[in-house]
Order: sequence, then C-alpha cells, then structure tokens
Amino acid sequence: MQNGADQHIDYSKVNFEEVVSDVDLVLNTVSNEINTRSVTVTKSGGKIIYILGAVPQEILDAAKNKSIEIKSILVQSSGEDMKTIADLMEQGIIKSHISKEFTFDEMASAHLQLATSHTVGKVVVNI
Repeated sequence: MQNGADQHIDYSKVNFEEVVSDVDLVLNTVSNEINTRSVTVTKSGGKIIYILGAVPQEILDAAKNKSIEIKSILVQSSGEDMKTIADLMEQGIIKSHISKEFTFDEMASAHLQLATSHTVGKVVVNI
C-alpha cells in the first residue's frame, strides 16, 4: 500500500461507508458527494481535506457536529514550486506515476481518459 494506507478501496466499485469506519484522515480529490459520505466514516477529531474548492455549508455543519475538521484548498502552482518538484524528481526523491502516454494525434483519447475521473496518475501527451 502507498502513503501508509492499510487497504485500498475502489470507491467506484465499493460503497466505502460499508467497509471502513473511524477514519483519521480523508484526502478527497473527487467531489462534495464524497465529502458528505466521508463525514459518516471519519472519527470525531478526524480531518477531511478537499482539494477541489468550496465545501457546502450543510457538509461543514455535519462535520462540525462530529468534531471533524474540513479543510478546503485549491491547488496553486508557481514556477518556483514547479522547479523544486522537478529537482526532486530528477534526484529520484519523488516519482510521478504515469497512467498512460498518448501521441499528439491521440489527444482526443487523452481527453476521454481524463473525463473518466478514474485515471490513477498522470496522462502524458508526447509532442
């Protein structure tokens, strides 16, 4: 398992609320629907981090009632950050997982792959 996870759950195939409970931390990169569902499995004092924007007030209220902290962040990059990441990748300290590579002529297929919302890793278009 990666990132210290005890088990992997494919949320598109399994209703995660039926297989986990008392979760310390949820990193939600999918949707506010997942935030709603995550509140039910996150333990009191746990955290939910959402990287796709604002969280609706009703979800924030439900989390507050369980003493769960929700942090909403939007990812922003800068040239300096990108250089730091590139340097770490060149040194082999961090690695990027490439899900699939496409030629420039396959750009439409690359877009379709991303539209599935089930891509694990990066999609690369070679020019």
